[in-house]
Amino acid sequence: MIQRYLLLVFILASLTLSAQIAPNYYAVTFTDKNDNPFTLDEPEAFLTQRSIDRRINQGIDYNSTDLPITPSYVQQVAEIGVEVWHRVKWINTLVIKTTDESLLDEINALPFVQEVSKLADINQYPPLNKKNFFEVEEQIVSVGIENINTIKSTSSLDYGNALAQIEIINGVPLHDAGFQGQGMVIAVLDGGFQGVPERKVFDSLYANNQMLGARDFASENNNPFEGSTHGTKVLSTMGANWPGAMIGTAPKASYWLLRTEYTDYENIIEEYNWLVGAAFADSVGADVINSSLGYNTFDDPNMDHSWNDLDGNTAIVTIGADLAAAKGILVVNSAGNEGSNDWQYITCPADGDSVFAIGAVDYNGNLVNFSSRGRPEDPRVKPNICAVGSNTIVADPYWDGITSSSGTSFSSPTIAGMTACLWQANPELNNKQIMEAIEISSTQHDNPDNDYGYGIPNYQLANSMVDVKKISNARNNLIVFPNPAADVLFIENMIDPSVVEIYDINGKLVYFNSDQSNSLKVNFLHSGVYVLKLITENNVETIRFLKK
Repeated sequence: MIQRYLLLVFILASLTLSAQIAPNYYAVTFTDKNDNPFTLDEPEAFLTQRSIDRRINQGIDYNSTDLPITPSYVQQVAEIGVEVWHRVKWINTLVIKTTDESLLDEINALPFVQEVSKLADINQYPPLNKKNFFEVEEQIVSVGIENINTIKSTSSLDYGNALAQIEIINGVPLHDAGFQGQGMVIAVLDGGFQGVPERKVFDSLYANNQMLGARDFASENNNPFEGSTHGTKVLSTMGANWPGAMIGTAPKASYWLLRTEYTDYENIIEEYNWLVGAAFADSVGADVINSSLGYNTFDDPNMDHSWNDLDGNTAIVTIGADLAAAKGILVVNSAGNEGSNDWQYITCPADGDSVFAIGAVDYNGNLVNFSSRGRPEDPRVKPNICAVGSNTIVADPYWDGITSSSGTSFSSPTIAGMTACLWQANPELNNKQIMEAIEISSTQHDNPDNDYGYGIPNYQLANSMVDVKKISNARNNLIVFPNPAADVLFIENMIDPSVVEIYDINGKLVYFNSDQSNSLKVNFLHSGVYVLKLITENNVETIRFLKK
């Protein structure tokens, strides 16, 4: 009896021990993409037509990062006895899983392998609290649908309580002009989208075929609709379309939901997951990526980023974000919630040179203390701009209601959705030009800092300034200069007698003169975009100009 008992104890102990041994993840980086059956001359073999069209529209060439990893390399690594987890083609790297570290030497000996490095030691380090979900839980205030105090807008859309977070960036006029994201594709990289298929706030996305699909690049279960409700809230700031309750900044855009974050641990493998998700977004033709994620510390402190890594070129996820931008995608990323912590600064990939990093303000335009700052010695402006990230209205993921959450996680998608609408209105521009127009429209464009960046954007002004650029580049008999103007505006090719009228962007007459010379003082005007109308006996000409 005692022997049988000891045997049972031994078996149970053995099972417990084996259950504790989980496979670790490793990155296998290759030296090249030689002997590849795919070629840059036939991109349709690995990119959709929509992705190809985006490159053509922005004049972007293909390069080796676009090619899939050489299939024979992948096969030879797999035959050694490891499990292939991800093919990270942009950095020519394979992510593998194995419990047998002795196989790594065999992989390293392959002539086309550059190096093998550990990405996650699941068995050694206890999981930290997730720091990359930019949500300040203690500031959440739940709001039931029956308690909504709907704000009545003059807009044709009934935004419910979400109106204020759109009004502060002056996005309503774009929506009223018909630009609500139609034809634009937004990829949402996040940690899970629990409740999305069931919630009423998203029903129009499914009814109108705006939900293009969902993928899980993070978990073993391969289920994007588990893991976290964070992505659900993020999506709602853009894609919500529930009149009277909540309408997002891009209610008629189309969406891909991509889970790249695994909520059970914080390991650098998630940066590689991010690259896989971004490459997928590129391949299916996404215009905009929203990533309310960021990385600085991990369960294994040996993998932590240092402040010096925030140079836009070091972290794997930042390299990937800049690559996505180089392929014509506009990458919008949370700046981070480290402003009141020891770290204080932005996290990766918000440090990317081509990444649109978004900080957080309250409804009065004041910077929220948790919003991550840019490093003082960094010549780049980070964060780039700010939007409401304190008590931002989001969908409740558990039932058909709305709630509020705080963090740059929610200022970022608010900007991503409205930026998609601005790009819809100006499809001839590239991603960098759209970003520049938004920055120039912002409240402190002339004096950016490391807290607000360029400040709070004005999307109607950004759209008007784009129009100014279009008109100034077109052939027009009427010429005004300098444009932008400070104190005096000169009119070339003026015909006497003539009447000059100036209107603001809301159509209000702000200047009239029936006996006008070829110069006029405009120092009385506030900064912004105006329309000058020159009226002669036989003709009427208009041109827009920008007042500094």
